[in-house]
Parts: sequence; C-alpha cells; structure tokens
Amino acid sequence: MNNTRSRKWFIEINPNAECFNDFENILKQITSNEDTYAYIKHDKDLKEDGTPKLTHYHVVLDFANARTFQALQKKLVGAHIEQPTNIVACYQYLIHLNDKTKYQYNSNEIISNHLEYVKSQLEKGTKQIFEPDKILDYYYQGIDTFIKFYMVFGAQINPYQSLIRNLIQEINYNNVNEIHAHNYQETIEQLNAIIQDKELWHKWHDTPCNTKGVLFFSSYVPLIK
Repeated sequence: MNNTRSRKWFIEINPNAECFNDFENILKQITSNEDTYAYIKHDKDLKEDGTPKLTHYHVVLDFANARTFQALQKKLVGAHIEQPTNIVACYQYLIHLNDKTKYQYNSNEIISNHLEYVKSQLEKGTKQIFEPDKILDYYYQGIDTFIKFYMVFGAQINPYQSLIRNLIQEINYNNVNEIHAHNYQETIEQLNAIIQDKELWHKWHDTPCNTKGVLFFSSYVPLIK
C-alpha cells in the first residue's frame, strides 16, 4: 500500500501512536487552504463488553491533489491510515451519525479548517442496503477492511461483525482466493435465522467465541441446539 495515491484518507490516532500529542500541528503543516482536514476526539466510546475505550481521534483528510500512503505514514507516525471507499461516510462517522447504537457526538465537536463544508457532508445520505449473502462480493469490489464495511453500511452490519472480521482475516492471512462457498452460505443462512429469532439471537450472542482459530465458520457460529 506504500505507493497508493489518493486524495481522500481516513485516519485513526490512538494513544500509542507517536504522533498522538502533535497530530493537530502536523495536519496544519501538510494541508493548504485548498485541502480539507477534519478531526474529532472520541472519549465516550465503549467496547462490546461495555467498558470504555481509550480516548482516540478520527481524522478525515480530503486533499486537492493526491498524496501517497507512505508520505502520510512518515508524517503521522503510528496512526492507522486507510483509503476509504466513501469519503462522505467518513465525515459522518466522526459523530457516529449512522449508528444510533454508538455514542452520538455533536457536530460542534469537530475541528476543521472548512467546518461549514464538513457539516454539509453530514446532511447527505450515503448508506447502501446491506445484503449478507454478498459479503464476499463486497470484499472483492474493494470493501476489504472492517472499517470500510462500517463506512458503507453502518449499523446494518452489527449482527455480522464477527463473520466479516474473520472472513477478512482468513482471506488476508491465508491468501485464500475462494472461501468455502458451501460453508459460507450455510453460515449466512444460520445467522439470518438467528437474527430473526430473538431467543436464538440471545443464546448465540451470549455464547463465548473461540478466538484462537482462524476458521471462523466453526469458531464464530456456534451450533444452536
């Protein structure tokens, strides 16, 4: 990805990043008035178990001219940098606009050199309808990280988070070009049935996952008896 060039980038800066305490100055250094930067502090996010996440920042960079991943990586040392498929969804994610299950930040908390433009992006509709049986298709169309899935589909993917994360893991770490189609479809059918049945959903959701294996079909979809 080092040579990837793009005008649009989405960045997460956690406390362990070298640039954490100085990223605001860095943003000003690497942008001009023709570019747009926007960021927000997330200090009220919760983990799945309800415990607080560490304070972190989300940043949107929207350049007039393309920049390379490597150039940004050298400036924002330690930050998690992604090339998004939908820049409007990135602006909206700053305040969790499309996911009411997450803490709703106020748009006035966003800091930007073009704040009115950023707020105009919050008013646009972007979410596609999520079709679970097309997860593989989405992946090969370029929605190839969990955050990209979230940016495009929002809270629609919540029941499928484990499946998506581990599908991506299996492809990336095992260089799998074709996932076991039969097992994959069977998994989707199981999940769809579980989601429609509240009793099964709670039973499945409360079942501990075996996170040691990469084979997510068995690890993340416990058999319902």
